[in-house]
Amino acid sequence: MNKIKKTGMRRYILTNIIAALSFIIFIYICINYNSIPQGHRAIIIFPFIWGAYNLFGSIRKWIFRAPSLALFDLLCFIRYGVLIFLLVLNNNYSSARFSVHVNSDEDYLFAYELMLYELIVIIITIELCIKLMFKSNISVYKQNIPINKGSCPGYLLVVLLGIAGLFLFPKYLDNMNIFSVKSGFEKEVIQGSFLSLTLGYFIKSIQIVIFLSLLKYYARRQSRYKHVNKWPLFFFAFLNCAIIWNTNRTTLLINVILTLIMLIYIFPEYKKEMTFLFGGAGIIMVILMTLYRSFGIVSVAKVGTSGFTSIYGLNVFSSYLGEYVSGPDSVLSGIQIKNLYPVNFDTFMNDMFMSTNVISKFLSPSFVHNNTAYFFNQYCGFHVTNSVIIPSVSEGYLFFGFLGAPIFTVITLIIMMFSEKKALTSRDIGLKYAWNYNALFISGIPGANWMLSMMYLSMYFLPLYLIMKFNVILYKTKKRSISKYKCYNE
Repeated sequence: MNKIKKTGMRRYILTNIIAALSFIIFIYICINYNSIPQGHRAIIIFPFIWGAYNLFGSIRKWIFRAPSLALFDLLCFIRYGVLIFLLVLNNNYSSARFSVHVNSDEDYLFAYELMLYELIVIIITIELCIKLMFKSNISVYKQNIPINKGSCPGYLLVVLLGIAGLFLFPKYLDNMNIFSVKSGFEKEVIQGSFLSLTLGYFIKSIQIVIFLSLLKYYARRQSRYKHVNKWPLFFFAFLNCAIIWNTNRTTLLINVILTLIMLIYIFPEYKKEMTFLFGGAGIIMVILMTLYRSFGIVSVAKVGTSGFTSIYGLNVFSSYLGEYVSGPDSVLSGIQIKNLYPVNFDTFMNDMFMSTNVISKFLSPSFVHNNTAYFFNQYCGFHVTNSVIIPSVSEGYLFFGFLGAPIFTVITLIIMMFSEKKALTSRDIGLKYAWNYNALFISGIPGANWMLSMMYLSMYFLPLYLIMKFNVILYKTKKRSISKYKCYNE
């Protein structure tokens, strides 16, 4: 009885911590309420609502059964708790990155109203998804659904195509790094012919299918033998996390989390050890990647304390954090472009499909300068590249007005919850990997928008899902052929 009670308490530890910290932030804001400018006093409500939801909402029961929901919860806490705390602590509510325009208290108040509306819709959507989708008592750590441990004929085809791609396009190897980033490495090569893009995807999928093949092998060994040497699998799983193809820290972090989830499916008894090992490696790699993106390939000693202070001072840090999690300044700047730029049907179509490799080929060439991301960056003063992400709620507001503003947030949240359910209920390891991959990427809704979601769905999840589904079809076809052959001989 005590063991069951202890397990139940551990299940709620994350939501309890988030709730406690949110209420502490709420109390801190209450104490400093009079020093907050009139137009920003609405921020007091955000940490309170998110803290209360973590204490009483259904998210509390499902947080450790759905990893993407846990990640989404953490990102929302950063957005509605940590960021708000930093704004009040610094007594600076206008980001230096968005200071090219002066906004009134009424403008900020409208942005906070839109954020509050989105927050309420997020809570309602999560509650409905949990009620309608998650009817079974399924745990990600206690897998009750039998896993298909069959052979991987489709994976062999991926490896062969990837090797062929390396012979035809050897420059892809210039973008491969192990654990750290080498000098001269800038960003992933995404331009080229359809053939180079397709084979490039197979090249980067080699490490995934080898890892999944080993997982299936060890799953079979685990069911037949009592003692199995798991360290070769752990080593390759670590290597799978350490191979880096771009400087995107989100991709890096999610790859580490996903590898850990897949290992826990097969070896739940090593959960603590694997979490410590892969969690530590992930943190180190994210720190190294952050240093690279900030300073380039230089030693930390050369940067010095003043370098870190100038870049990671609290004011600058809160500004960057606001960009990553769609803070008030980002939301307001997205709203303001409605009356300054020609947002029309062509803009809508461009936003929907410009991030896809195939459909974007049929769009008008003007889509480069007729999309909300371009307008947003122009408004914010970034005229060279689209380096700042327009918030999802602002993107929705530009097309559908105030009432329809959270529509993209709702759609991506439903996709995330559906992917999570499929990940928990799928029998094939490869399909579990693909659905978990999609759920974890989509969980970055607080810092993303529809264009980014479409890019992940079309360029990453869909090809990965097709590969895994193709492997399942080949395996079932092979199994049927063997069964028919046996029946014929009998």
